[in-house]
Amino acid sequence: MARPIEFDRSDVLDRATRLFWDKGYCATSISDLVRVTGLNPGSIYGAFNSKEGLFLTALEFYGEHSIQKLKALLAGSDDPLRGIVFFLQQLVDEHWKRTGQRGCFLVNTTLEVAPHNRKVKQRVMRYFDGIEQCFADVFERAAAEALLDRGQDPVALAKFLMTTIWGIRVMQRLGTDKAGLQKVVNEYLSYLGRQRPTSKRKPRHGMEN
Repeated sequence: MARPIEFDRSDVLDRATRLFWDKGYCATSISDLVRVTGLNPGSIYGAFNSKEGLFLTALEFYGEHSIQKLKALLAGSDDPLRGIVFFLQQLVDEHWKRTGQRGCFLVNTTLEVAPHNRKVKQRVMRYFDGIEQCFADVFERAAAEALLDRGQDPVALAKFLMTTIWGIRVMQRLGTDKAGLQKVVNEYLSYLGRQRPTSKRKPRHGMEN
């Protein structure tokens, strides 16, 4: 029996993810994957079963890293709402510099593949649900610390934030400039600032009344 080829799985997944992210699933061929990963077709099929299998694994790779980075960012602030401010500003600043018009791999996949592929849709929704739960946890913490008006629904606030992020990601994919994205972020932060108790509604951490 032939000995399985050894390779750095994380490196291969990183390279494959970037390729799928740049070209999309449908436009990416096995030849493209061979060129980018350095694996031959037999090794790709042996390790991932198919192009779809590699794509699903790449989604997991990207999704897990995204959630871990988000958790670290949100946990790094004493004020839980400030973590959300940092996250949204990153969408405009760091992400724009790093990926240009790539947008978000998960959002791109949802628009391109998920409507026609149940496995992909389930995989993507798992990570969207995980991201939304991270935000819901932040709003629950903010409510417990009296940083939100009484009666605010953390789950509803998380869903609204996810909707805002979706809009920003799609606008980014379409090439909206930094100033346009910043306007959307500013509007959301203005809304978020209004959810604070009246005594706390003052310019703070980028949230203004």
